[in-house]
Amino acid sequence: MRILRILRVLRIIRRFQKLQIIFETIMDSLPSMLSLGGLLLLFLVLFSIVGMQVFPFVRMDGELNKHVNFQHFT
Repeated sequence: MRILRILRVLRIIRRFQKLQIIFETIMDSLPSMLSLGGLLLLFLVLFSIVGMQVFPFVRMDGELNKHVNFQHFT
């Protein structure tokens, strides 16, 4: 049933020219958005590693607890 709903949206896109242009633009920019997402993920990993190296001995009290701290990567 869900596949039929998706097909209905695709049928509407084919019917209207402006929606088709928008859809094609989104599809053309998808690889660039994935590259940008990968770059943002890389920055997140790098800053997490830097945080672990710079703040490993910060006391865990208040906002820092066993779930939110600089002791491990996750």
